[in-house]
Amino acid sequence: MEPITSTLGIINSITELLTKATDIAKKKKESEFLSIVADIQLQMIELRKQDEELAKKLDLSDRIIRHSDGLYVTIKDDPEDIRYCSTCWGKDGKLIQIGSHQCNVCHTYLLGYKEDLEEIKRDHERTKHAINTL
Repeated sequence: MEPITSTLGIINSITELLTKATDIAKKKKESEFLSIVADIQLQMIELRKQDEELAKKLDLSDRIIRHSDGLYVTIKDDPEDIRYCSTCWGKDGKLIQIGSHQCNVCHTYLLGYKEDLEEIKRDHERTKHAINTL
């Protein structure tokens, strides 16, 4: 479930519980009222957890570096400079570490370094030259 959808669901649940609590309070059924208040408290705890997760994700988004010489991202100030799949990050917000030229999760072909891109260009030029000399 998407975080925003889930958060909206929790907000709707809280709203419904508050409406019920108001109705019951008017009828002075205290035990039922206390039960509903406990449910509201549990929903609020869940909402706070989701809020913290979203805040962490937003903080991480500010630290993501997209590289122009390939389809990968790194994290700012990461001493190991680990490469992650930019497709998985962009689509799902997940950091999937890559160690080769293809993501193991989404199978996107990655140009990990500028040298790889230059080699592909050289191969293309050699092939183009070979075709032209035929």
